Amino acid sequence: MFIAFVTVLLAAANAAFPLIWQILIDQAIGGSVDQVITAVFVVLFMVRVVPFVYLLKTRFLNRYEFNTRLQLFKHVLRLSVPFHKDKESTKVLLEANKGVSAATGLLRMFLQGDIIADIPVAVFAFWYIGAHSIVALLVLVIFLVAFWMLSYWLGQKIAKVEEEYNEVDNEVSAREREVVQQIEMVKLHCAESQEERWFRVSAQKVLELDNRKVAYHTWFQLMASLAHVLPFCIALLIFLPEVTKGTLTVGTLIALQIYATMAVGPVGYLASMYHEIKANAAKIKPALQLLEQQPTVTESNAPVEMKPLRHEICFKDIAFQYPGADKPVLCGISLTVAAGEKVAVVGKTGSGKTTLARLLVRFYDPDHGLVTMDGTDLRQLSFDSLYRQISYVTQEVPIFSGTIGENVRYGLPDCGNDHVMVACVNASADFAFQQKQGLQTLVGELGEKLSGGERQRLALARIFLRHPSVLILDEATSALDQMTEREVQTAFDRLLQMNGGTTMVVIAHRITTVKNADRIFVMDKGRIEDYGTHEELLGRCNLYQELCRGMTE
Repeated sequence: MFIAFVTVLLAAANAAFPLIWQILIDQAIGGSVDQVITAVFVVLFMVRVVPFVYLLKTRFLNRYEFNTRLQLFKHVLRLSVPFHKDKESTKVLLEANKGVSAATGLLRMFLQGDIIADIPVAVFAFWYIGAHSIVALLVLVIFLVAFWMLSYWLGQKIAKVEEEYNEVDNEVSAREREVVQQIEMVKLHCAESQEERWFRVSAQKVLELDNRKVAYHTWFQLMASLAHVLPFCIALLIFLPEVTKGTLTVGTLIALQIYATMAVGPVGYLASMYHEIKANAAKIKPALQLLEQQPTVTESNAPVEMKPLRHEICFKDIAFQYPGADKPVLCGISLTVAAGEKVAVVGKTGSGKTTLARLLVRFYDPDHGLVTMDGTDLRQLSFDSLYRQISYVTQEVPIFSGTIGENVRYGLPDCGNDHVMVACVNASADFAFQQKQGLQTLVGELGEKLSGGERQRLALARIFLRHPSVLILDEATSALDQMTEREVQTAFDRLLQMNGGTTMVVIAHRITTVKNADRIFVMDKGRIEDYGTHEELLGRCNLYQELCRGMTE
């Protein structure tokens, strides 16, 4: 409201400025100047030059961009796992942030152009010019109509080129990041020349599209330059002869020239806005598309708080098929895991083991059937309480840039170093104390300074820090040597006794990992083939015998 009020005052000052200037010039030519009018002119001049409105608008724009990017990031975090698996989400977010910057640029152009203040001034300018010369008014109108028509045509062309340009440019940028992240693979396969050729061809296409954009922008800049020159041409060719005849004063001539500039300004500015909108539409589009995405796995409107598991986990007639897949991954799965029990799930690749775990942590919801904990459908539980009580560790361990301590306490920022150290000891992550900086040791971008085993032990340390009541290990110890694995298994035995008994679901290919489970479920083609203890399955299940022969001790 305050900005609007100041804008109205600025509009009045802009409209009055040429008239006061006209009076002062004519008075000066006549040999006398009114001091009051001079003072008014100085005040109007100061109002025009003091950047107070600019300061307010710039602060507003900075806050707008910050809030928009924050909301966009929060929206991305709310989206379900399927979205991030189906899309290159980091690339999508990069494109969306470019869109936010483009939208902010358009808003900055709109606000800093003072179009709200300039339009009424332009209307007054047209009236003032028309009152002195219909010919000058017609020249202005014809030029501005032509300017608008050309801007519309150029806008359509630019929008098409910009969309193609952004698509190719984003593809090149994504490939650059990918190559740098996989630099070891590139070097091991002597693929530097191959990547250079790909970049040269793709970048050449970007350059060609960029040159087409420049050509269209040049035409627009030509019209914009003519718009700046036009007021001087009108003053020179139409109004200056009137001054020589004595029918027009010098002050009026200068006022008419200024008003001609004010008349052209808003129309040219709106044409420029249209031109910029069409040019940036392709950049803004990904951000709008991202905001249209909605989570596919949602929390109940009245979520239930999950307590530590005390009874059982039940899969009841579960069927599931990944979006876009040709066939279901799980077919009629029914099984029960008692609280405090350690169960293992084994099977050939593609049998549905990991999918079962993903349903248990609600990365996906089953197409048919129910997954319950202590009789409560997972879909009725709040996400926060679910993830406080359940931990899921996979073979691919996510590590963030930062320190060892920050990665272990991830999600628990207030947890003290003493607790982090105990968790590292329990997870056999002794390497954390062997570093010079200890828990403050930097792990590099995405943990590049850590070995595979070290990454997994940090993931296990996170579990010991949280003390979940349900633990899912999906090949979580596959990168550990046998001695370290035995140490970790001993630590897991201690974890099983925490919180009144931790329930553990283990997916693994090592006999040493699964044979001590209370029960082992054998999966094949999305179904439970058999279940029992290690000895029971060895005696009756051909598939389990086959799997054991292929397992590594």
